[in-house]
Amino acid sequence: MKNILLFISIIISLSFLNAQKPMSPSFEDIISLRSVFNAVISPDGNNLVFVSRTTDWKENRYDRELWLSKKGNKPIQLTNNLKASSTSPKWSPNGEWIAFLSKRGEKTQIHAIRFEGGEAFQVTNTKNNIQGFDWSPDGQKIAFLQSEDKTEEEKKRKEKLGGFEIEDGEYKLNQIWLADFNPSQLGNRLRPDQLKDTVYTKTLEAKIIMDSVAFSINGFKWSPDGKKIAFEHQRDPLINSFFKADISIYDMAAKSYKTLVNNASYDGLVDWSPEGDAILYQSNLSDSTSNYYLNRKLFRINTDGSQNKQLASNFDENIYGLKWTQNGIFGMAWQKTLRPVIRINPANGKTKILAVNAQRIWNFSFSKDGKKMAYAASNDNDITEIYQGFYPIKDSKKITESTKQLNDWSVANSEVVSWKSKDGALIEGILHKPQNYDPSKKYPLLVIIHGGPTSISTPGPTPSYVYPMVQWLNKGALILRPN
Repeated sequence: MKNILLFISIIISLSFLNAQKPMSPSFEDIISLRSVFNAVISPDGNNLVFVSRTTDWKENRYDRELWLSKKGNKPIQLTNNLKASSTSPKWSPNGEWIAFLSKRGEKTQIHAIRFEGGEAFQVTNTKNNIQGFDWSPDGQKIAFLQSEDKTEEEKKRKEKLGGFEIEDGEYKLNQIWLADFNPSQLGNRLRPDQLKDTVYTKTLEAKIIMDSVAFSINGFKWSPDGKKIAFEHQRDPLINSFFKADISIYDMAAKSYKTLVNNASYDGLVDWSPEGDAILYQSNLSDSTSNYYLNRKLFRINTDGSQNKQLASNFDENIYGLKWTQNGIFGMAWQKTLRPVIRINPANGKTKILAVNAQRIWNFSFSKDGKKMAYAASNDNDITEIYQGFYPIKDSKKITESTKQLNDWSVANSEVVSWKSKDGALIEGILHKPQNYDPSKKYPLLVIIHGGPTSISTPGPTPSYVYPMVQWLNKGALILRPN
């Protein structure tokens, strides 16, 4: 009897140990991880919308859909497009609607859904894919980017000879279009065949605001009063033409534009000042040879061209995701393998690194009054999560629980290491180790070099990119990723 009880005890113990042993995820498991990004807070700061990405193996694609958290509560799924994604969410100025991009027909269009939920409505009905959009400050219009339509000659050529184009010789310029947003009209049309209704589709027609211009528009920003649109443009949409990008301002009433910044090299639009009297922009000035890897300079300039002065001149890093609010100018910048939020004083250009409860901030947004914020961030031992809190950045609440997907997995044990090169320069890198790493043993070392010229590798539990790194670690290798 004692032997039987001993045998049963051993079986139970082995089962318990096996249950506690972390699973080695497959490459497919890593690819299938649900991820979250692009946290966008509502104008009143109470709610936030973000994008969640899942893997659709059946359709061989990633699906991106909008999720909503109300007043810091558990998020709920807001959109569900079975054949395509829903991305780029933007709140209406009154916080009642969320507009987004989705391809639910032949082309990517702007759709809108009420904050309270319900059906999403198609707001535009364009011939070509919409590439970006923004609400007017009064919420009555939506401006968007769309490329030129094909000419009749090009259409006939395609019918006769098939689709082809001359490399770098044929392209379509991006233009700004304007669509009305009429919630009452959307609310009265609930039929599934609404896009076959010519009366309804007439309400979706948009108007181009600058016709027959000899440049392609990269991006734009409404002025706070809605009377002007600042835009960044270059001679054509070819990749190297950004060297010559300039910034102009379009006057909605005068229906004309004036160029504000036109340095010899790249000039990139960032944001309006809260008062609407100045523009924030980045520039390479006259450098058109090394601007692939050198830091861009940050400037503010009055809309009449006066007081053009450099900001953050002593900060030796590129600053990303810049926003100009009542509390100052904010952005993100790499500090070795950390990515904190940076505040820039618009008056004197001085910078300050803000304390945040996360090591790497990937995006952030502020409420209209600048007192509340949402952000997407990650740490060494977790994957990206969505947070909501107050400014100054404190009392942030984690809205998502994406990292729980790794609870039963054997993932990377990562640390930052450093060494001196032959010329004495200090080099940093990321050393990924198996979870059961034993420093007394020898392991094969794999070295993975990231792309350049300014890319960076960071610590994390599920490094992947194009290599099955977690699987290599679980097979007993070490991985070094130099920076």
